[in-house]
Amino acid sequence: MSKRLLAPCIISFDAFGTLYTPREPISLSYHRLARQFGINKPVQELDKEFPTVFTGMMKEFPNYGKHSNNSKIQSCDDWWSELIVRLFKLESFHTNAQSEKFCKMLLNYFTSKVAYEVYPDVVPTLEYIKKKNIPMIISSNSDSRLRDVLQDLSLSQYFEGEYLSYELGVSKPSRDFFEKIRSLEKVNGQIWHIGDEFNKDYVGVSEAGINWEGILIERDYKKRRDLLEATGVEAIAYLTDIKQFIDSDRAPRQAVKSD
Repeated sequence: MSKRLLAPCIISFDAFGTLYTPREPISLSYHRLARQFGINKPVQELDKEFPTVFTGMMKEFPNYGKHSNNSKIQSCDDWWSELIVRLFKLESFHTNAQSEKFCKMLLNYFTSKVAYEVYPDVVPTLEYIKKKNIPMIISSNSDSRLRDVLQDLSLSQYFEGEYLSYELGVSKPSRDFFEKIRSLEKVNGQIWHIGDEFNKDYVGVSEAGINWEGILIERDYKKRRDLLEATGVEAIAYLTDIKQFIDSDRAPRQAVKSD
């Protein structure tokens, strides 16, 4: 990534896939934990069916069911529980005690550090930015359980705020998502956003206006090379790579926030 960036007054981060990653494939975790309840669904089937079920849930109950009129989906926990029930073809978690117990176990697992690990380049980068006195925020397509994950991974201490699609009512890559964050932060200057998804984190930011600058991260060499060939966008390989942009910025950090 060779372009020079205007100095940031805030640096925004995506969370999942950017700061932390599952310790094992999610489908394997589902399979392994389900077996404790006598449910034996092959990993290959979970891999194949999860995207379809997830997409169907998002279409039927957008934004993790935030504004659902269905009495059975009144919270993000209900949303995920319904996804689990559909994925494993179980009886309703509202009426079956075993289904409810299984859903709660999975939700607790995926809301803790047991399920995830922080990338090794993350904490050194966050510490560096903190020493530079640049405020940091989270901007994520997620529900409120993300805060528990960040807390359990000892990452929440670095961020002044978390902006989640579930609470904002809009999602990346919508321009409204980024504009709401800029407005809530009362920012006049530049915001850098770093994420791992080309459309949501890079293209979305590129269309969000002059206050935003997207930085794409792709830790896998082959994917990074293919992305460059397909789009012309050069992603950084490690989060620590952004240090060079901070050190070589061409504008002073000023006008951080308006009154």
